[in-house]
Amino acid sequence: MIFLGSDHRGYELKEKIKKWLGGLDYPFEDMGAHKLDLDDDYPDFISLVAQEVSKNPENNLGIVLGHSGQGEAIAANKFPGIRAIVFYGGPEEILKLSREHNDANVLSLGASFVSDEDAKSALKLWLETKFSGNARHDRRINKIKELEGLACSARIVPAVLANTTEELKEKLSSLKGLVRCVQIDIMDGKFVPNSSISLTDVAELGFDYEYEAHLMVKNPEKYFEDSAKANVRRVVFHYEATDGVDAVLNEMSRFSFNKGIAINPDTPVRSIVPFLEKIDSVLIMSVNPGFSGQDFVSETLEKVKELRNLAPYKKIGIDGSINGSTIKKAHDAGVDYFVIGSGLFAAENIRQALFKMQILING
Repeated sequence: MIFLGSDHRGYELKEKIKKWLGGLDYPFEDMGAHKLDLDDDYPDFISLVAQEVSKNPENNLGIVLGHSGQGEAIAANKFPGIRAIVFYGGPEEILKLSREHNDANVLSLGASFVSDEDAKSALKLWLETKFSGNARHDRRINKIKELEGLACSARIVPAVLANTTEELKEKLSSLKGLVRCVQIDIMDGKFVPNSSISLTDVAELGFDYEYEAHLMVKNPEKYFEDSAKANVRRVVFHYEATDGVDAVLNEMSRFSFNKGIAINPDTPVRSIVPFLEKIDSVLIMSVNPGFSGQDFVSETLEKVKELRNLAPYKKIGIDGSINGSTIKKAHDAGVDYFVIGSGLFAAENIRQALFKMQILING
């Protein structure tokens, strides 16, 4: 879907663009302005466009217009997942590069500086050009996502496994001021034997963390709405939990959080190869999910190496029995981030335990 928005300075061109899009059979929705008002303000309309694109930034597109297009792009880029670029004339190669290299999803047109014909030509080229999918461009876009906070970018991510809201609150409180990103373990008693607190409980406590939701559940797609409400930045579901991985990933694309797949110790890496281009990260389990305090499955390290060779720029996490004796081995195998539960919460001093882990992976 294409979403359009403009203030009074781009209103006339926006109305023409609507006719062009209709003639090219592109589906679109006009977010305003719906009438010419010389006193209106562009952020009121550009924010509506950006909000819609942000809900599904890999598939939705936005076209915003203003006097120069500069302020409109600045406003749009305040929203998660938005990659807005400005065009007000000049080489059209810039437009192609914005899509092929940067996967831009919002085009901001300077209506006062571009002719109708140039705008029409630019728009057609931009819409027809697709992201190249090149590994180095994909890697850079993922780094942008980390900068804007769509993904937990920390290397050490505490894992919170809680059975009650009191336990959840206690563990989250103990991490305050120490970390920015926290993994919440969600269990349904079906995919794994145990049950846990819900994502609704996480949202109601109101802690200001960036969360990764580790969904150890059947039907993971039923948890995506609650994940979005709980400020979850990365959602990881288990390959083994569904027979319809593609369908789950398609449903995830409706949301702005990063997409991750977890695989159990017995699941070969080759099982997820068909989905690597559709996800942002892989979480390799070094224990069987559902219980804390298990022994580290050493064969996991070979799986990390195999995956790193197959997908050099894909983010790889490891979860299960990560402690002072295993974290360096995992790091050397090629792991990017380390999910640690009992290795932190069983320590006498969580701050000191975190510091020691950081030293081990940073050298």
